[in-house]
Amino acid sequence: MPPTPAAQYLSRRKIDAPLAQRFGLGLSADAWSGLTGAARSAGFDTAGLAGAGLAIQNTQSPGRYYDRFRNRLIFPIADTMGRPVAFGGRVYAPNAAPDEPKYVNSPETLLYRKGQLLYALHLAKDAIVREKRALLMEGYMDVIRAHQNGLTAAVASCGTALTIEQAQALKKLCGQVVFVYDGDEAGQNAMLRGCEILLECEFDIRIVALPKDHDPDSFLLKHGAEKFADMIGTAPDFFTFFLDGACRRYDTRTPTGKVQAADFLMPLLSRMKNPIARQAYTRQEAERLEIDDALIMQQLNNRAGPAMNRLKEQIENQASAEHKGEKMLLRLAVESPEVRAQLAKRFDLVWVRNPSLRSWLGTCISMGAHENISWDDLFASCATEDERGSLRALIIELDEWEPPNTSVRAIAHTLARIELNYRRRISRELVRQIDQFYQAGDEQETLACTRSLDETAKPVPALGRQYFIRRQNP
Repeated sequence: MPPTPAAQYLSRRKIDAPLAQRFGLGLSADAWSGLTGAARSAGFDTAGLAGAGLAIQNTQSPGRYYDRFRNRLIFPIADTMGRPVAFGGRVYAPNAAPDEPKYVNSPETLLYRKGQLLYALHLAKDAIVREKRALLMEGYMDVIRAHQNGLTAAVASCGTALTIEQAQALKKLCGQVVFVYDGDEAGQNAMLRGCEILLECEFDIRIVALPKDHDPDSFLLKHGAEKFADMIGTAPDFFTFFLDGACRRYDTRTPTGKVQAADFLMPLLSRMKNPIARQAYTRQEAERLEIDDALIMQQLNNRAGPAMNRLKEQIENQASAEHKGEKMLLRLAVESPEVRAQLAKRFDLVWVRNPSLRSWLGTCISMGAHENISWDDLFASCATEDERGSLRALIIELDEWEPPNTSVRAIAHTLARIELNYRRRISRELVRQIDQFYQAGDEQETLACTRSLDETAKPVPALGRQYFIRRQNP
């Protein structure tokens, strides 16, 4: 006897009989009154079936009812005691109509509130307690596949956005939630909303970043449980994940992009109840966006339109200050042989963002500490009239400034700031490249960029301390 279409479907999805039995998978008849007819024959009231969400009243004939689930694979949704209280039905037949909904779910009833239950929590709760974490997924098949691969702490939010009631149910069992949602934009947005809910319960939140063309089901089928478990083990915290995403989404090299990124992350910061965590993440964001953490705190306290405009203005001023540091360093290099000596020992021209300033500083350094140089020497090095015009404008600008501080400490502070800004720029670019290579499946380039990122970022904390200590103690 050939296998039925339902059996063929389960075989294609690699769901064997023991797994189907563990999750109580079933099948609804290909008929309008398969269940309602059988229920009436067994003495059940069809109105009661409608109240349980299993039947629908015919609007044309109020006394008649028909089955809600017809010719579908059935996923029982159980309470924490394992008692079925609702169902999800998935199309499986190859001849299903194109406009047929992929899933049909039970409506809310006296027994079932969508926002209160998590799919498979009755099967996962022991593993969640043992592992002290829950793996939060989106779909029935994602959870089933995870359990099949030994990841038995997996649950799903029953096809709805995560609710505070579901978060509270998990909080009774563990302190950490690992999001494993689809890698597409919809999945990312759902995780962002979910994080806001979980922060209300002060969870430690981690996020597994699946490729855009995968969900947990497809990833496990293609790559297996070991690689999936490795991703869980190395999953970044939620704020790092969304901070990276904001830096990819917005051009954070510009003041407008910095404001957009800060505003994108603001709902996460505003939901944090722990002041220590909020301060730590605020500093992380400020360092990544190259802005003062005080600006973020101001925005956090007042998110109105005028505050956003002030934030943009303050960020623009800060960006101007970065360029000002490079200009001031050039002035010092022209006027001070001691500064040129320091630059020759511990300065890398690649740190300088402006190409013209980089070239002029290189000319100064090449002339050495024992020669007297002047602006005329830099004019002589200019190859075009445009370059000479830019240098004239710079000299006029510098003449209007206060005389620079030439102390060893002040110069060290300026060099630290320039190097710090450079390493942050390179780190942001490497993060973008890592994301591109990862999405393309290029593991070798992803690993190479990750190593480069580690090396680039290693001196950043020390440079940051040197820079900020100097700012606080001028």
